[in-house]
Amino acid sequence: MGETIIFLNIDDVAHIFTSGIPSDDVIGTEFNSGTVSPGDAFTWIPQNVGEFSYFDMTHPWMQGLIVVEPTVETTSPTIITLDSIPSSIPLDYGPFLIRGSLTDSNGIPISGKPVWMQANSDDGSGQGGDAITDSNGYFIGNWDVYVYFESDADYDFSSSTSRYITVEPTVTTVPITISTNKSTYEDGDFLLVSGTATPNEELEIILFDYTENVVTREFITVDSSGSYSTSLETFDSTYMVFGEYGVLAASHTDDRYNVVYFEFIDTTPVVTIVSTNITLNNVVNDNYNSPFFVTGTLTTIDGIALSGKPVWLQVENTNGEYISVETVTDSDGYFESVMYFSSGDQGNWCVNAGFDGDNIFLPSSTDLYSRVCFTITGPIVSITPTLITLDSIPSSIPLDYGPFMVTGKLTTTDGTPLSGKSIWMQANSDDGSGQGGDAITDSNGYFEILETGMCMYILRVMLIMIFHPVHLDTLQ
Repeated sequence: MGETIIFLNIDDVAHIFTSGIPSDDVIGTEFNSGTVSPGDAFTWIPQNVGEFSYFDMTHPWMQGLIVVEPTVETTSPTIITLDSIPSSIPLDYGPFLIRGSLTDSNGIPISGKPVWMQANSDDGSGQGGDAITDSNGYFIGNWDVYVYFESDADYDFSSSTSRYITVEPTVTTVPITISTNKSTYEDGDFLLVSGTATPNEELEIILFDYTENVVTREFITVDSSGSYSTSLETFDSTYMVFGEYGVLAASHTDDRYNVVYFEFIDTTPVVTIVSTNITLNNVVNDNYNSPFFVTGTLTTIDGIALSGKPVWLQVENTNGEYISVETVTDSDGYFESVMYFSSGDQGNWCVNAGFDGDNIFLPSSTDLYSRVCFTITGPIVSITPTLITLDSIPSSIPLDYGPFMVTGKLTTTDGTPLSGKSIWMQANSDDGSGQGGDAITDSNGYFEILETGMCMYILRVMLIMIFHPVHLDTLQ
């Protein structure tokens, strides 16, 4: 009786030490500790001899019994306090001292008394002494450290408040390096990320765009040699925008990280659509007997010649008849087409030219104002006046006169003989019947026609001439 009883909470949850048992109508008549946090303690000095039951109000199934015996010797209460110790140390921190003081309840130091240090880890192991080390001189984990005095004939037992120390493993880290397989990427390229870091550590690899939106995230483990590599993404413009991207490699152990930047570029050729201009030159020739040359040039709107481009030509007359041809420009943008017409094609014609364009150059064509029109005519024929003279023939002959010769001469009006010309003789009677014959003039323009069986006839002799040797024959 009279000694101090210490309720030390070495658990990781709070407890309330209360005298009595849970089924009692009245509890806590001897003591009630209130809430005792982990690492703290509650003290009670019994004033009566006897057996005192107690339990934990927060965990009623936790119960105990204190037996208080009569006082044999009188001892003084003691108090142990600890100096400051670190709350976290590395694994290779080495031995360190636990310092503190032992005093009585009035704060008077008590010298020459043995004290004991106890350290309990979170895995249940414990050790004591003047240093916290394992068999190798190292320790790791969360440790509950306190110092207590076991009492003697003069002084009561006392214990310090627990202190917690987290012992962290010593890890030698290396800087994180990062690189990519290319500095610029195109559609379909794959992104390979590689580098070095602390062996066996976990890294988070993040691909982000220029707005810092995360595109892909991956967790990898560095191999035992300190290297890592991962194929992170294949670039696809259907859901990824062109521009600057970056890859971040960050450690899960500490705040080490590194970043590399690169470009996702659009390699689609930029096509500039250029306006064009097509012009026609005047048609050379207007005579159907000779070829017609249709020419012109195709250029850009600013006058640059376009070579190797197809150009169509359409020639149409006023009757809606047309001829279509196609040609190709040369290195100067010049094009040419030769057309042939017949005598039946005489009349007014117009030519239009056009370029249908391609993936670079816009189409262009002539219009009502830029087309070229022309007229096709026949050859110019000069008609020379002629004169036929007949030699003397009888004005009257008997019915049975028989055949007689009609002769004469063909000349120009100026008397020049015309040889090789066809002469036709026509004899018509007064009853409407008639007959005739023909002859060819000789080199002197002379002709002879033998006529038979005429009654009353009017004799007419004509020169037969071809008015147009190709298309149209006309008698003169």
